[in-house]
Formats: sequence, structure tokens, C-alpha cells
Amino acid sequence: MVHACGHEVVDFYRIDMVESLVYFLRKANQRYLLNVKLGFVIVDACNKESTSALQALRFLPMSNLDYNTEDDQYNGSQAVLKSFNVVGVIGTDASFTTRSAAVVLRTAKIPMISFRATSNALAYKVRFYASALGPPPTLWPINFRATSNAMAMKVRFYASVFRATSNALANKVPYPNFYRTKAREADIVLALLRFMEANGWLYFTVVYSNDDQYLAMMMHLERNMGQRCIERVFMVNYKTNMTTVVEQLNSGRFSPRVAVPLLNTYFCKAIANEVRRLGKDCELLWIGLDTCMNMMFNRETPMGSVGVSYTGIDFTDNSFVEYLAQLNFETKNHWFPAILKHMKCSSIECYHDMLREKYHTNPSQTLLIKLAVYGLVRTLSEFMEEHCPDTLSDKISCFNQQSSQFASFFKEIATDSEMRDAYLYNNQGQVIFLQWNPNAENEMIGLMSYNLFEQTIRRINDLDVMPF
Repeated sequence: MVHACGHEVVDFYRIDMVESLVYFLRKANQRYLLNVKLGFVIVDACNKESTSALQALRFLPMSNLDYNTEDDQYNGSQAVLKSFNVVGVIGTDASFTTRSAAVVLRTAKIPMISFRATSNALAYKVRFYASALGPPPTLWPINFRATSNAMAMKVRFYASVFRATSNALANKVPYPNFYRTKAREADIVLALLRFMEANGWLYFTVVYSNDDQYLAMMMHLERNMGQRCIERVFMVNYKTNMTTVVEQLNSGRFSPRVAVPLLNTYFCKAIANEVRRLGKDCELLWIGLDTCMNMMFNRETPMGSVGVSYTGIDFTDNSFVEYLAQLNFETKNHWFPAILKHMKCSSIECYHDMLREKYHTNPSQTLLIKLAVYGLVRTLSEFMEEHCPDTLSDKISCFNQQSSQFASFFKEIATDSEMRDAYLYNNQGQVIFLQWNPNAENEMIGLMSYNLFEQTIRRINDLDVMPF
């Protein structure tokens, strides 16, 4: 394994993303593509605009195809950048890395899909019928996984996973081929307000940072408040004294006891650390977004905290869980040592037990990765059927000759009918509210689910008030 950014894979979150992509690509190859197969390459944007743009350069059509056959080569001060012919890109997942990559990919009209983008800025929502925190945590390394002989098609897609949320992406002129599979901030805010209403909470406090995503959410909160009231608002930055913020949140006789942090991971951790240090662990009910969800998994948030999952906890594809469980039997498995380290397991049996628990009690982005992968593969399948019929012996050459039309074909498939949008929402378009319940063996308890398409909310379990 090459650690391009100088870091190791240290958490299950990234392993889940990478292996979900690999698993569903293989499944989609078997189901949708005949006579040709998609391969893949995974590279790391390293949380840098320049690196993201450089990695995106790998996917532009190159005149010298010999570059595709060798690894990056260094000869004195000169380096050859290994390139790949691609049909689509999945990623990136951070605003600034997305912008730089999207501008590069635009020159070749290469479709780019994010499965963790939530911003209104991303105006085109992928509506496939087939079926990605501030300063990010430690990065996962570059990993060029070899494609098997079965994956005969020398066309790969790019997957890099950082969240794309910037309002700058609202302008479709520089980003005409950018798509997403997740709900908008407006939908998430509406779900949050419905959750408040269902529990009878009319007053709450908001702590937010000036990231594009959270500024947009504040705007939607103010527009949709109705009879609810934000009694206090705190805006934080990297110079903010978090001790003062926590003390003010807990001061005042009539202060609301519900706090909503619209924050990236850095600020969420800073506030959580101060809450514990000051002994304020059970004085407020914190309702955090997905930036806080990973902290909840690691029991790093205040006790009793509620988290918002954009993808739900109803992923029951046991074959995928079994696939992950068998990874330790592969000859060269890069992930297993990191998985054991993150899960604090010392045995394979422990890993298997905890793996099943994660996928049956916690939310996962696996469903949206599946949607992105299947959408890309199925769109390619339809394109091949229309432009490269089975009578042709060399479908790869046919695609290469017709590839300039794929971007416009992709756009039509992604946005053309309400029926496909309804299918997406009915299957994956839900928001789940979870509570870290220290009184129930530290489990995540599902409280409510909100259907984005029907705009209905359903109670699963009552909120546990014992921590308070």
C-alpha cells in the first residue's frame, strides 16, 4: 500500500466507502454489462486543491496511451503521471477539492458524481432509477487495486471521497457535469424542524461555523422556522474560546435545553471536549448532523446526544457484510489491520461480531454509494445498447469513438423524469434520527425517520431522557 499523503487508514468509515465501491461495482458488472466490464482506480485528493486537480488530470484523454501501462516513474527530476481512460468519476467530497477537480474534468466532459454532497449549490440531483467535515479526519492512502481478467474493459472510474458542499458549485457553467445522490440542505433542515415539532420543542440554540454548508443551513432554518424560535445563536471560528461558548450555552434561567451544532468535525470535537471537561455532559440535549455521527459511533459526543443520518440504518444486504467479513482471507488485504485497530479487536471473531453490529445498528453511506455506482454502470449499459449494439465485436473501440456523446446522454438519464426521482426518494430518501443511549449498553437507538419524498415523519422509539 502506498501512503501518498503520509497517513494510515485508521477508521472503518473509509474502509466502508472503498469496499462498498469495489463490491457494488463488481455486482453491477455482472448484472448490467455484457461482454465488457468496468475496472476502477482509487486515488486520494489528500485534502488539497492542487492534489485534487493533479489527480483529476489522470483521467483526461492522453495522446500517449503507454502512460496507462506503467506505474508512476521517476527519472531524475522528471516524473511521468500515470493516466487512465475513464467513463465517470465518483467524488470528491470536499468543497475546495471538488471545485478544482470538476474544473479539470469539465475539459473532457467527464461526469462526476458525489454520494455525500448535500448542498443546494449542487443543482443537479442524480435521479437514477437503478438501485461523503471541515478539516477531514486522517486521510486514507492512494490504492491502485488491480482489476481481474474478468474486468476486461480498460475503462476505469475515479473514486475519491471528501464532501462537496460549496455554494460556488451552484454555478453550473463551470461545473456542467457535476451530480449528486444526496438530499439538499433544505431537505435536511426541514427534517430537523419536523423532528423538533414532533417532540414539542419550540425553542433551541444553534451553534454554527461559517462553512458554506452551515451558512446555507442557517439560511434555511430562518426561512422555515414557523412558530419555532432560535433563542440563541453562536457563530464560532478557529479563534473562538470554546469554554466561553459552553458556559454561555448552559447559562440563563430560561435558556433552551436543546442545542443544534451546525459544525464540522473540528468544532464538534472542540465543543464536546469542553462539555466533558467542564462536567456539563448531561445538561443539554445535542442534536448534531452527520459531522457528529462518527463521533457518536466512537462515544465522543455528550451522553444522550441525537444524530441525524442522511442514509438510514436499514441496510440489510447481508452479502455485503459477508464480503467484508471475508476480507481477512485475501492474500494481500490492506484494510484488515486498520479495521482491527479501529474496532479495538484482537481476533477475527471479534471483528466479525462488531462488523455485523455496525451494519445493523448504525447508519452507513453504503446505500448512496450503491446508487452512484449502479447509476453510472446502468447509464453506461444503456449508452452501449444504443450506440454499440451486440453485433459489434469490439465494443470498447466503439465506446471510445462515441465517448464524446456520453456526457450529454448521462445528463438526460440523470434528470429526465419524476418517476425516477420518486424511486430514489422512496428507497433511499430518508433521514433517520438516532440517539446514543448509554443506558442500553451504549447502543444507537433509532428515534424517528423522515421521508424526504412524502415529507412524513414516523416515530420508531421514544427519546431516552434518563441521561438528563
